[in-house]
This record gives sequence, structure tokens and C-alpha cells, in this order.
Amino acid sequence: MFAIGESNPLQYFAQLYADPDPQREPFSHGRQMNCHYTSRNTLPDGEWANLVEIKNTGTDMSSTASQMPRAVGLALASKLFREVNELKQFKHLSNNGNEVCFCTIGDASTSEGHFWEAVNAAGVLQVPLVIFVWDDGYGISVPREYQTTKGSISKALKGFEKEEGTNGFYIAALKGWDYMSMVEVFNEGISLARKPIHPLSFTLKS
Repeated sequence: MFAIGESNPLQYFAQLYADPDPQREPFSHGRQMNCHYTSRNTLPDGEWANLVEIKNTGTDMSSTASQMPRAVGLALASKLFREVNELKQFKHLSNNGNEVCFCTIGDASTSEGHFWEAVNAAGVLQVPLVIFVWDDGYGISVPREYQTTKGSISKALKGFEKEEGTNGFYIAALKGWDYMSMVEVFNEGISLARKPIHPLSFTLKS
């Protein structure tokens, strides 16, 4: 968040010490845990902000893996903006559904039910969602082999992998310290997520 200019050291420490002043702690006014960022979707008068022109961050939640259902919802919104004609008039909310939801989670949190429900829904709905699992070999309290089947979340997810003529998603495994490989895989993954696959049929009625 520092790198993209969405936060600064003053806001970081204001959040760390639960400062309720919105000028110093604009993300949750001291109500969330540290490093739980969010971007404001509305203006002071209550109108929608121009979401196309800002970097959008869905607020983190304290419960383990609770970001997963929200990530599916954000990705589904992007898909709907791409496919539902009635939504195309809202140019300030979406760039024709070209957005991709990028979600990160630790390997220990993948043992939560929210993770598996979200992964299944994302595979069925074929939404533009990229999930990045930080696998450091150790969970919240135990090594990963004690809580993850086969000791590898990518191996455990193998049955969800996309094959010819099926839904599902693509899986890539790489070294977290290999920055250039991560850039390459992220670029490929986000490009794949943007491809329209299996359109949904939705009709909005006034």
C-alpha cells in the first residue's frame, strides 16, 4: 500500500494504535486490525465515487479467510458489468467489466471452509478472480502437513484445475523469492482472468 501511494507511515501507526481520527486513520477510524486497508467507494455527499479512476481495495476482515467470499462477490460484479447490458451505462463504476479481483491468503487460512466454498464458486461462475496463496510451510500453529492434504494447497486443489471443455481455474506454483517469475505468472494469470468465459444469463428488470 505504501508502494502504490494508498497509505503512508503516519496512517500505518495511527491504525496500529487504533486512532479514531479519520484524518490520520482513514481506513477504519481505528476499528480494524493493523494493515486492514480499504478505499472509499462513496463521496462525502453519499454519491458513488469514480471507481474507474482509483485503485480499489476491498476492506480486510479480522476473521480468518473471510476475504474469500467477498473476493468472489467483487469478481462477480466485474463479470456482470461485462455481460449485463443494463449495467454498461455506469461508466464510473466499471471499465466494461475489465477489472480483476486480486486476493491474497496465507496457506494456513486455506483450511477454512470459506476458502473452499469461495474457490468452488469461483470455478463454477468463471469470474475474474486471481488468488495468491502465500505458502511458507507453516500455519498459524502447526506445519502445513498437519493441516493441508498432501502438504500442498496447489496439489490439494488439483481437482479444480481447468481442463478442455470444463470450468474451473488455472493453477501455477512458483517460488515467492523469484520476483521476475512472479511478475510473469501474475501477468499471465490476470490476462487469463480477463478472458470472457461461460457467460452468465442475468436480466435486470425495472
